[in-house]
Amino acid sequence: MTMDSWDVLELPALTHDSLQALLRNEIGAVTVPRFIDDEQREAIHATLMDSEDWSFYEGTSPPLGRLGITQYEHHDSKDRYLDSAPAATARRSEILDPLPDPVDTVVDAFDAAWPDRVGLAEEDGRPYFAGVFRRGGGGGVAIHADWGPRDGPGWAIERLTGQFAWNLFFSSPGEGGELIVYDYPWQPELERESTAGAARPPALQRLRPGALRVLP
Repeated sequence: MTMDSWDVLELPALTHDSLQALLRNEIGAVTVPRFIDDEQREAIHATLMDSEDWSFYEGTSPPLGRLGITQYEHHDSKDRYLDSAPAATARRSEILDPLPDPVDTVVDAFDAAWPDRVGLAEEDGRPYFAGVFRRGGGGGVAIHADWGPRDGPGWAIERLTGQFAWNLFFSSPGEGGELIVYDYPWQPELERESTAGAARPPALQRLRPGALRVLP
């Protein structure tokens, strides 16, 4: 599959060709409308919002909340992260019960589209955590890049040669809320100059011609 321009590809389901096109940087994103049906999405959203397990990042305005753990925030403590991952996964399932865990739905979709087995990453037989939920008051998330070889030197993910990022939108503000993807090599100064809700840094101005907006 090839495309004439770097764009968003909308499909009824993930396919092997679409994932390969992402890896080859022929397209900027793949969207699957109603990946989770509306009734289930609303039920999951309401259950998550009622949870008392949310924690909030310091120094963000409006507040940005998270439910779950990230490897990036444990990059200097692999054992602490791997020790915490199973309990964090189990807790998410407990919160959602009896609703299905949407992370399992995502894994199943990738597994159906990819020729090899798809599952949670592991380190010496210990599983990683996948599926952080976030909630925000409109300030957004600062520009950043997720890349295992950079984020996890000395971890199993350091050996990655390709990486996908995925997002599920459970609620939309009606205006705004886009995911912005840039067709531009990552540079550390972009992250140093950018914070959620802050004015756009000078380095970011260079990226505007390559910006791709993915609507929720």
